[in-house]
Amino acid sequence: GKLIIWHVDNFNDPSKVQYIYFIVNEETYYQIHDPQLYPNLLQFRTGDFLEAGLRIRDSSSSYSGALQEVDVISLHEIEEINYQLDSVISITPKKLAIILVGINGAASPLNIASSEARANDVDTYFNIYSYGITRFSGLANQGEKADIYGIYSYNTSNAECTPSRMLVLASEIIRFAETSNQPFNSDDYDYIQIIAGNSLCSNGGQAAIGGSVSIVMGNSLSVSLHELGHNFGLKHAGAFTNCDFSTQGPASCTLDEFGDPYDIMGYITPATYPFTAHFNAAHKEKLHYFSGDNSVDYSLGTVETYDVHALEDESNNLQLIKIPYSFSISGGVTYQTYYYLSYRKSYNELDLHYGISPASPDTKYIRSLGLGEMYHDIIKDVAITVLSQSA
Repeated sequence: GKLIIWHVDNFNDPSKVQYIYFIVNEETYYQIHDPQLYPNLLQFRTGDFLEAGLRIRDSSSSYSGALQEVDVISLHEIEEINYQLDSVISITPKKLAIILVGINGAASPLNIASSEARANDVDTYFNIYSYGITRFSGLANQGEKADIYGIYSYNTSNAECTPSRMLVLASEIIRFAETSNQPFNSDDYDYIQIIAGNSLCSNGGQAAIGGSVSIVMGNSLSVSLHELGHNFGLKHAGAFTNCDFSTQGPASCTLDEFGDPYDIMGYITPATYPFTAHFNAAHKEKLHYFSGDNSVDYSLGTVETYDVHALEDESNNLQLIKIPYSFSISGGVTYQTYYYLSYRKSYNELDLHYGISPASPDTKYIRSLGLGEMYHDIIKDVAITVLSQSA
């Protein structure tokens, strides 16, 4: 069946953030129990077709017939679908559908007019932050930034907000829209975002990592953008805290799941949102928003001086410096970790991140450097100093 990596955001309690792996065969969703037990599973992406031997768990008796919890006996890939890469980097506007729905009597968070404004804001955001690479439209592509469907009232005997149920509920709502009196075919769209009112759910969102579907509970624009980032294949922009990374390394640090203060995939305050909330440099590399001239790999043991140009600006100049940190192989996958250095003109500082390239799309913010400040990693014997800043 097809693999879906379903992500659950909980902005109020980051400890409840989850990544859930499903193999979908026709109308049955097989939820893989503890995917960390299967290292080779972690190399796959949403949309890949897999052949799997599965054992249904005893606890699955509490699941519905269309949802089974399973252990993996055997697993191999039949066909790889790199959905998010093909979708994001094409210069052709991506077809976006927004479905408005109230569940079990709840009101839709947006009306038609406000959802059209939402689509315009989403397109503006990604146009600026992708340097014009990622744009959105409806099917007609006549200036509309999405096609709006609804407002629907959808009744279900199970509207609970458990992660497993939300994926199935999203599929049910899409099928409901397709069978309504509006001519909607989900296969016509690259991305479908459901904006739903549900009295059982707090505001937040869920999305298929690298897939086409997301669901937003409430009317937050930042959550809409964040969930589309997950559809593009990104995880969170976190931060390492409670440690001196330069002397202790990542193992000693505490992870703040949303700790990057500048990235839409992290924590964005009203004062900084939205037009200073560019994806960080590691995320932009993952999305192929940089060309070859925009990044350089630093060679350990050398002394180099670089002119780093602003992350916010479209440029043919250097915007990302990558410093190798560690190298490993797990489950047949090669992992290279890096320091990522980039300059945000909005804050006039050099930002330092830690991330894995190219296998994992999540990043950790470490710190920022101002004029004259130095960061010295004594483990790797790498020193970084900001020598000058332009006006």
